[in-house]
Amino acid sequence: MEPLLNYALDGNGVLVHVDNVPKGKACGCFCPSCGKPLYARKGVIRAHHFSHAYNHNCKGAYETVLHLLAKEIIQEAGHIMLPPSSDAKFPSGLVKIHNIEIEKWDEHYHIKPDVEGIMENGERLFIEILVSHKVDEKKRQVIIDNHLKCIEIDINLLALDKTELLEFLTQSNDYREWVKPLQPVQEKSDKASFYYPST
Repeated sequence: MEPLLNYALDGNGVLVHVDNVPKGKACGCFCPSCGKPLYARKGVIRAHHFSHAYNHNCKGAYETVLHLLAKEIIQEAGHIMLPPSSDAKFPSGLVKIHNIEIEKWDEHYHIKPDVEGIMENGERLFIEILVSHKVDEKKRQVIIDNHLKCIEIDINLLALDKTELLEFLTQSNDYREWVKPLQPVQEKSDKASFYYPST
């Protein structure tokens, strides 16, 4: 059973929480995945949530809202925690980002990152939010070939909770990595090597 949907799009295309809209059809909200109308369910037994009108079955609503909410949080926060890195080319830790844009098509590289911004050192940072699909190979190759700074953050295990998401994105370096060339796999030698510790 899919988790309860507690965010939706209002008539202006803005993400809203179920507690901040009128009950029922009067909420005027829509599913960001399928575009169908939603009802705001505000009973006393189950947690407040949105549901599709007319029992419409939409499988991607939760994932789509989680993806949208994460991008909105990054834009509002203006900073992000980078993955750990042992490579001097790739920074780590908490960085401020400005000039943040969401899903802007890049005419030069012909890719559309989920989020992009400028770090304090002047470098562009691309951020990909992983809910169900990793960065595809075509986009990955463009990033690698052009030495772009891009991180991929896996949020698919997180709840639709703005506070929890904000904490995860800005205070943790878990479940994220730099999009960069994979290390070549070393071929195994036929001869076994042994290490004898000194006594």
